[in-house]
Amino acid sequence: MMSDGQPDEQQDFIKAFLSAHRSLYAYIVSLTPNLNDAEEVFQKTSLILWEKWKDFDSQRNFLPWAFGIARIQTRNHLSKNGRQEELLGDDAAKIVAEAFERSDAILEVRLEALQHCLQKLSLKQQRLLKRCYCEKSSDSLQGIAKDFNLTANAIYLQLKRLREMLHVCIDRTLQAEKQ
Repeated sequence: MMSDGQPDEQQDFIKAFLSAHRSLYAYIVSLTPNLNDAEEVFQKTSLILWEKWKDFDSQRNFLPWAFGIARIQTRNHLSKNGRQEELLGDDAAKIVAEAFERSDAILEVRLEALQHCLQKLSLKQQRLLKRCYCEKSSDSLQGIAKDFNLTANAIYLQLKRLREMLHVCIDRTLQAEKQ
C-alpha cells in the first residue's frame, strides 16, 4: 500500500527517524569530542540511515539499529582524522547506547502520561498552557496576562501550580499502570 507516494516501509522509517533523531544526535554528541565532529557524524549517519532504510525492520526498535550505525560512523570519522584515541571503546559505547535507549523509553511513557493528564485539565488551564508553551508567539508574560485578565504574577503562579499538578498526575498515572 502507498501513502503520499511512498511505500509503507519508507513511511515507517521516516516516522521512526523523526521520533528518534534527538536521541540519536545526543548519543553521537556523547561519543565525539566536540560539536563540530558530532554535527558531521550526525549528518553522515542520517544519510547512511536513509540509504539503508530498506534494511530497517519496522517490527524492531529503531534506536539500537541507528546507534550501531552512528557508532561505526563515529569510529570512521575519528580514524579518518587520526584521532582514534578520542573514541570510546565498543563496550563503553554500547553501555552509553543502552542508557539512551532506556531513557528514551522512559521519556516516551512519561509523554503518554502527560497527554492523559493534560486532558484532565479545564479548558482554561489547557488554553493557558498552550498559549505559554506551544504557540509561537512573541507575546510577553505581560501580554498573556492581559489576554487572561490577570497579572503577570498571577499567570506565573498558575503556571507553577499547573506544572506541579501535571508532575503529580504523571507520577500517579505511571504508578497506577505498574499495578
